[in-house]
Amino acid sequence: MDFAYRKVVVKNIGGLHYIETEILPGLNVMEQPNASGKTSFLRAFSLLVTPSGIHNDLGYILRSMSSEGFVSIIDKDKNEIRKTIVRNQNNIVVSGQDMFTPEVSELVKRFAIGGSDNEILSAIRSGKNLRSLIAVDTNIIEKLKYEIRVKESELVKFSDELKIALNAPHEKLSAEKKKRILMEEIKELEQKHTILKKQHDSIALSNVENSGISNEKLKAKSSELQQIDSKINDSNRNVESKKEKIEKLSREIHSIRRNLDRLGNVDSHEIDRIDKDVENIEYQIQKFASEISSLDMTAQAARNLVKHLEDNPPTDKLLDALSDDFHVSCPLCGHDSGIETIKKQIESITEKRAKIQSAIKKLEQDKHGLIKERNFLIQKKSEISEAISLLRSKEMAINQEGHSINTIEQTIDELKLKKEKLYLEIMELSKTINDLFVSITMDLAKTNESIGNKKSILDQLKEEILRYDGTIREIDKKKHLIADLKKEVNDTKSQLHKIELRIQEQFNKAIQEIYLILEFDSNVGRIILDQNYDLVVSRKTDKDSVYRDMDSIKTLSKSELEVIGLTIMISGYIVNNLREYFPCILFDELTFLDPNRLKSLMDYMGKITGSVILTKLPPETDTMKKRQVGISSKSIT
Repeated sequence: MDFAYRKVVVKNIGGLHYIETEILPGLNVMEQPNASGKTSFLRAFSLLVTPSGIHNDLGYILRSMSSEGFVSIIDKDKNEIRKTIVRNQNNIVVSGQDMFTPEVSELVKRFAIGGSDNEILSAIRSGKNLRSLIAVDTNIIEKLKYEIRVKESELVKFSDELKIALNAPHEKLSAEKKKRILMEEIKELEQKHTILKKQHDSIALSNVENSGISNEKLKAKSSELQQIDSKINDSNRNVESKKEKIEKLSREIHSIRRNLDRLGNVDSHEIDRIDKDVENIEYQIQKFASEISSLDMTAQAARNLVKHLEDNPPTDKLLDALSDDFHVSCPLCGHDSGIETIKKQIESITEKRAKIQSAIKKLEQDKHGLIKERNFLIQKKSEISEAISLLRSKEMAINQEGHSINTIEQTIDELKLKKEKLYLEIMELSKTINDLFVSITMDLAKTNESIGNKKSILDQLKEEILRYDGTIREIDKKKHLIADLKKEVNDTKSQLHKIELRIQEQFNKAIQEIYLILEFDSNVGRIILDQNYDLVVSRKTDKDSVYRDMDSIKTLSKSELEVIGLTIMISGYIVNNLREYFPCILFDELTFLDPNRLKSLMDYMGKITGSVILTKLPPETDTMKKRQVGISSKSIT
């Protein structure tokens, strides 16, 4: 779109019902009474640069009792950009072609559109820190801050894991000591079991033969009792193994949940927005490429014409033929033009082509950044989906293992009941056997059960020691990983600090240049942004020495605050090179400037932007070259 000459159409925005007006290069003034729609006109431009989407905070922009409004700009070639705002049942929705990315949109709102809604002016009036408003560089700083947050989150996670891992060697030694003690106890119990078994068999054989009790029946009962003990021990070991598995799954679930907390959420609308931004950028690149192609064809036609005329002059004197007195039909504009004029127009086309090429390069960079951001979000969304799927599978596994444990424990209860019944049967069979045999039989069963329990604990200790071995092997790896992450965080912070310092230096340079034009006849010597992005005031003494005011911005008068706000706003327009995107800047009531300073400012603005829209002039400015922009009374009815 050609921003040099454009018509602006506004409908149902703020207090405006409908207006059409033209904005031309230079100073455009809306000098109207209060409540005549000046502020609404500024808000219309704010809507124009708002990205499409749901914006429930912008309901105040719509005209009262209206459900829909719009603003559009139309250039001399009838190209139109329109933004519509609609109030439906639940939301305020902005739609239409986006002029640029959301990041650039925020910069334009802060540094190109003044008024009561402007964040920069409001922050300066209230003495707030300006870091979040100024320290932005086409979203690079936000991306770096996001990287730092992610890496620091990973750093905390790995540091916590390392703390646990560093205890592993001590825990392993403790487990190995328990293992050795347990193995000695099992060895002693097995020796005791062997002795008891021999005594049991010997007494049983002797007593059975003497008493006439069925040897086979007693042996069968004793054997069945030992089998039940063995099954109970095996089942207990199985339960312990499954509990250990559940504990391991629980730890893994906890780790997955922490990972999900770290990953956060990915809004699908954000990916769609990026795709739309990429699509808009590609469309702009295509449009610029087409414009370059058209410019190349036009310029080549003009060069061919100039070369033909220079090689074939219609007079005998070449110098006369090449003079500007000799006219031909210009292929660029179709008017009767001199050859020198055509050459100048070719130079103008070449400069325009270079600017468009530069704009294409910037758009390609923006596109690359957006694609990189989109791929990152898609990858993150995939990781979240995989983590959720894994979480559900492990939760299902825990439920299955829990159900299995309940089943095994029911079986154990049944075996214990059967075991008690067998004890009673053995007691009945053993009434004729002496007390020693009964005691040995009971002791043998208890010893067998104790061996089984201790072997189950031993198996758990062995698995625990294996886990500690794995953890110990990971310690060096985690240390290197943490060291690398710390270096990456420090490098990213250093990169962020350099960018913020560069922005700060650029702002301070622009601030001093503009403040020289706007400064009051007061003792304020200079205004700078410090490294924390606070405004710092330096004041002059009667002896022309300079000192730093410790209260800084709080000591400025209302008029001085307005001047500083205007200075910062214009500085941001320059530093962020917003003319490339939006060659227009809007001011609301610069009545705090006297005519001389206002004229100097407007002369300066003519160098850094194409058009200036001013809603109100101070008195005694009739000598200024300006164009009046009118708002009729019908527009606000």
